[in-house]
Amino acid sequence: MRGPFALEASRIDILIIPNRPGVYGISNSSDAPTYIARSDTDLNTALKRWIGKYKFFWFEYALSPKDAYLLECEAFHKGAKKHLENELHPEPPEKIKVKCPVCGST
Repeated sequence: MRGPFALEASRIDILIIPNRPGVYGISNSSDAPTYIARSDTDLNTALKRWIGKYKFFWFEYALSPKDAYLLECEAFHKGAKKHLENELHPEPPEKIKVKCPVCGST
């Protein structure tokens, strides 16, 4: 993922094209993401929901909701070794049958 960037509306609007799916990480430290998530439809809007709660973000665009899920799984498993705040494995997008590329969960 690209980053870290300051989690501010102006920075998000400069960097993130609206209405694009993607995966993101957020944190209060610029070292590494501490929470991993995705947006199947609008990464720009999803990131703005975290303003004031976290200070930094990382992101990567996805080609589709399925692709966003696969990227999220990879980031989740990579970050889980670093004690992410995420307690649960990512869920696949609604109505899309796909397995995690790392552990095979559905």
